[in-house]
Amino acid sequence: MAGRLIDPTHDWAFKKLFGIEKFLISLLNCILRRSDDNRIVTITYNEEGRVCRFDIVCETANGESFHIEVQKHDEPYFADRLLYYSALYINRKGKGGKWNYQYAPHYTIAICGFTFEHEAENQDKYSYYYQLREEDSTRDVLTNSINVVLVELPKFESVSSECNTLLKKWLFLLRNMHELTREEVENMFDDEILKEFIDKAAFEKLSDDEKIMYLKSCYDEGARRCHLRKEREEGLAEGEKIGREKGREQGREEGAMNKAIE
Repeated sequence: MAGRLIDPTHDWAFKKLFGIEKFLISLLNCILRRSDDNRIVTITYNEEGRVCRFDIVCETANGESFHIEVQKHDEPYFADRLLYYSALYINRKGKGGKWNYQYAPHYTIAICGFTFEHEAENQDKYSYYYQLREEDSTRDVLTNSINVVLVELPKFESVSSECNTLLKKWLFLLRNMHELTREEVENMFDDEILKEFIDKAAFEKLSDDEKIMYLKSCYDEGARRCHLRKEREEGLAEGEKIGREKGREQGREEGAMNKAIE
């Protein structure tokens, strides 16, 4: 794998690369479109606050919290799971004694290798930002304390020459980096933060133990993909079986009715 780069959307690789503060800060500022006085400057990782082993949880000095995860394949009730995780993290912001329930916003960010169903006018977007809003209004926000952000990588189809913002460059790397060589990617972008990221993502620079952990992560991902495919195929087969049985039953009922009429 000389010259190759690890896939940042694999659980282990994502945690290793974005466990580096400057990379995660840059990605968060881009996804959340933070700039100027609103930019995230420093974060503190919260290992004890994680719900899942490979999620990343961090906080800023003003109390904002972020839960970031990658999800390569769709799962039942995934959106509900994100909301549930958000509720768990918000619950941890509670304080004992007399407390007025004021707390800094929480953000759950999912970088997905699949797409969701959206309204037709929003179907072509690749990032979605959700808050609690009044049903008939886009501006009447009940509270900004709970935020869910979806990034759907399959919809990001820009080639490197079309990546004219740092967000697009990050998304290009997340989606395509593992299919390119280090030299190819380094020639695409001049941003210093991305060059450092690419250097850290070089497979040859991993320790022997890290190489084993990364390859195991890839194997586990492949096994999970096969398991999900098998479940879907079995579900389809069961549905077809039920459909055939219902069809035969309906045919018998219609035959009986015809005989009765005769």
